[in-house]
Amino acid sequence: MRAIPGTTAYYDIVFIDLFKCLKPQMLRKKEDDDDTLFATKHVAREFFQHENLRRFYRCLSSTGVDDDRSLDIGEDEFVRRVLERGLQPFVATLVFFGAPNKALKAFVANVVAKPADVGTKLPLKQDRLNEIFFEDPTTIQNFSHNQHRFCTLTLFQDSDQMVLEDNDTARLPYMEERPIGEGGFGTVWKIKIPYGHFAVRTGGETSFLDGPKVVARKEFVRSKANAKKDFEEELDRYKEILSSAIKCDNVLLIYGAIESSSGSTFSLLMPKAEYNLYQYMDHYGCDHTKSIENMAKHMSYAAGMARGVAHLHNGIEIPGRQKLECFHMDLKPANVLIFHEHDNIIWKISDFGLSRTKTFPGGSRSTARSLAPSPTTNRAGEGTYLAPESESHRGMTEKSDVWSLGCIISVLCVWLQKGRNGVKEYTKSRTESNNGDSSRFFSHKRFSRVKPNPQIAQWHRKLISGEEDKDIRDSLEYILKYLEDKVLLIDGTSRVRAGKIKERLENTATKGLKRVAQPTYDERSADYVNNRSASVVGSYR
Repeated sequence: MRAIPGTTAYYDIVFIDLFKCLKPQMLRKKEDDDDTLFATKHVAREFFQHENLRRFYRCLSSTGVDDDRSLDIGEDEFVRRVLERGLQPFVATLVFFGAPNKALKAFVANVVAKPADVGTKLPLKQDRLNEIFFEDPTTIQNFSHNQHRFCTLTLFQDSDQMVLEDNDTARLPYMEERPIGEGGFGTVWKIKIPYGHFAVRTGGETSFLDGPKVVARKEFVRSKANAKKDFEEELDRYKEILSSAIKCDNVLLIYGAIESSSGSTFSLLMPKAEYNLYQYMDHYGCDHTKSIENMAKHMSYAAGMARGVAHLHNGIEIPGRQKLECFHMDLKPANVLIFHEHDNIIWKISDFGLSRTKTFPGGSRSTARSLAPSPTTNRAGEGTYLAPESESHRGMTEKSDVWSLGCIISVLCVWLQKGRNGVKEYTKSRTESNNGDSSRFFSHKRFSRVKPNPQIAQWHRKLISGEEDKDIRDSLEYILKYLEDKVLLIDGTSRVRAGKIKERLENTATKGLKRVAQPTYDERSADYVNNRSASVVGSYR
């Protein structure tokens, strides 16, 4: 028996069918959790075209298709207005929670039949919902609870700060969200954003990236008393770096920031890395290859890391012809992120929560470059890579970052030769040398002056003397001796700048690449050498 339009049976059948057809087109933020269902911005508009809008309307007619005297407008006019005004998200919300017939008629009378300038864009406030649904508490509650599903936000890759009402956070377009890391600040989440909800604005035009976009969301702990301050300081650092006319691929840039109006949520959106350097060395602890090619490759990556530090110290030019110096203050493997970009591997400096900046009008540089030591304290309690001056009355400078950079390179060389277990043993030996107090790269024993941890030189000698391949041995000596003589010095003023370390690493990589390009007895053709050299150089950055 066919249900007659306008009857209760027709309403039940049509609404259930519309819901069943609409729901599979929606996405879930959490698997198997229907309460997290949401629609991308095109779903409601594409689903509620002429046919489905007519079916929706016929649920309202008192006796059938041609009898619409109980409504303020006819079927054709209803369809025309809904399409012209883009009211499909409103219709979708009513269908999703199974609104009663009287609510549907109220929608027609107080929204569709009214002039176009009457507030209709979701999400609607409580007072507007009261006007539409005649203060029907059940309908208002259901509509308010479900409207966010059909007004999902679009995020923009332009570092803007988005401030949301607390109940608007449900509109964020996350089709997948899971934690991937933690720190003293809070938690890092991996999130997937559906197509059409992550946009790029260039020259006044908006474009959308193909397919879903995977990004990282750094969420600051709401319970921390200084969460808002931490969030704002790091956001300010990123904005300053982004404002530079000169960009560096080895410095991580953020996509944007999200803050709730009540201060309950603070997040930074940024590119999602494959690993940080700490994870990378741990993950590939047993699979790395001792070869000159592998050595050259990682020296090239490390040179990019040093390039990023040098850019922070010397390469930032902000509007007004001002020079800006950024001291990172917390360089460590966990803050070096590893990406695959355009078939290249690139290491990027990240996490500017503890960084400090200084500006110099007209591009001039000041000779008084130290900062007070108090702001440099590592709030997460991890001080392994901090410079000796972090514990003294002396200020932290760009040379403090240079010390940290040298420590990272030292650990990298240990990993290249000894793997993950070697890194653990290196850490243990430094800790024992410091009487179990810390694994820092300097020793500060009572009643004695500060000096580099003696395990540094011992391990460097062990790496060099224990290598049989002459080219690898020479490369190790070339970089490790340089660290001891020019970088890991207690007197910060005697340390070289990050740019010099970059050059040293690049030279190490170049020497290794020349060896890789040389043919063996069975590989003497010019074509082999040229092709091999091109493929190796093209993969390093």
